[in-house]
Amino acid sequence: MPKEKEEKIDFVKWFSELNKDSGKFAGGKGANLAEIYNLKIPVPPGFVVTAQAYEYFIEKAKLKEKIKQRLEGLD
Repeated sequence: MPKEKEEKIDFVKWFSELNKDSGKFAGGKGANLAEIYNLKIPVPPGFVVTAQAYEYFIEKAKLKEKIKQRLEGLD
C-alpha cells in the first residue's frame, strides 16, 4: 500500500515570495513588510517564519494541551 503523500510545509518565506495578501502565512506585519519590499521601497531583505512552522512545532513538541491548560480560566 503506498504511503500517503505528505504535504510540504514551508517554515520560512522570503519577502519576495509574499505580498499584502499573505497574512495567513506571514501574519500582518510580515505580509505588509513583504508588500513594501516588493514595491522596491527601501526595506532590508528579510524573511518570516510562517504560522505553519509554529503550528508544526507545537504539534511535534506536544505542547498544544499544555498551552490549553495554562490558558484555561484566563479572562
